[in-house]
Amino acid sequence: MPTGFVARIPIGKNFGFIKKEEDRKDFFFHQSDYQGNWDTLVYDFQARSDVKVQFDIVDSAKGPRAGNVRRI
Repeated sequence: MPTGFVARIPIGKNFGFIKKEEDRKDFFFHQSDYQGNWDTLVYDFQARSDVKVQFDIVDSAKGPRAGNVRRI
């Protein structure tokens, strides 16, 4: 299961991007893909910008994206 860091969450949006540790590739994820409290994730990301996560890579109509995202 890949790991990475939350790269960005646009203010006021319900999605973000994860930068995979191994190859630094970005993956889109939606709030519904996150297994935890979204507001806490957004707050921690804005305060520290070093939120580490684990995720699955899933296929979507627009290409690979992150699914089943959880903090580690």
